[in-house]
Amino acid sequence: MARPQTAETTRHDVSELKGMVSMNGCPDIRQRLIKALQRSLKEIRITLNLGVQELSDIVQLTRQSYNNLESKKVLMTGIQFLAFGAVIDQGLRRMPEKLPIVMRILNQNDEHHDLIDEDAAAPFLLKLWFDSFPNDSKMILLYQDITEELAANYKVFLDGTALCGLGESVWTRLTAQMAAASRKIYVPVVAVDHLQSQLFSENTQEANHAKTALSRLIALQKAGMAEFRGDKSDTDVQSTLLSAFTRYKPHHRLALITQDEPLALALLYLNEAVSGFPVQVLYAEGEQLKSWEEATASRHMTDEIMR
Repeated sequence: MARPQTAETTRHDVSELKGMVSMNGCPDIRQRLIKALQRSLKEIRITLNLGVQELSDIVQLTRQSYNNLESKKVLMTGIQFLAFGAVIDQGLRRMPEKLPIVMRILNQNDEHHDLIDEDAAAPFLLKLWFDSFPNDSKMILLYQDITEELAANYKVFLDGTALCGLGESVWTRLTAQMAAASRKIYVPVVAVDHLQSQLFSENTQEANHAKTALSRLIALQKAGMAEFRGDKSDTDVQSTLLSAFTRYKPHHRLALITQDEPLALALLYLNEAVSGFPVQVLYAEGEQLKSWEEATASRHMTDEIMR
């Protein structure tokens, strides 16, 4: 099994991001959800074959009050969003084939046109609402296994060291949970290129690790679970992931699994440099996934005690 690569620090690699990224906070996801749903209400109602009176009765509004919402004469409240979200989620349970249509309508009516993740599965509106709370919120559920939490809440990225470094048990748990949640696993194109070149390495261990990683990647592709980020012009994994995480962090929960400590520290520094949801960076130890943030904090504490 590949062991984590270590480094003292990589802060200098990404310190310039502080001058590039606004620190004023990410857009309010819940407000975007409310606005997009109100703008989409009529189209979604028609898509789900619901009449005005029928929908009004279900959410316990008068017909006039509902018409005022649909015509945007009054603003939708958070409580009303939750009521309509529950109805829409239930409708999509009965008619899952309508999910792509509803997602497209909401994205078209969102100010940034990217409110709904392409990996979303029905039901999703109430999940989006509760996912918008921070990691330490009491609204966040406890999970029996971290792979279950990753599959439920995160866009999960793997680099080459993770593809070959995860033990068989944790790999099986992770991929099973991701498949059950209809989630994809994201891999940088440049990481795949590096693995392909390592297949011909004179170092037998390195070549075997690359073979293991590529075999797992092929299995993910066959299952329709692999998605690639970056392009052939990318020169290193860290630059590709920094770019992707900087873009997605304001709107999505992101997790990276890697055995590479310099890469892990670079991604963790985004939690200081870029507003949005906290990034999770994990590594494999035995058959468990552990936090790089906790590991480095523990090491620094030990160093302080030893001084």
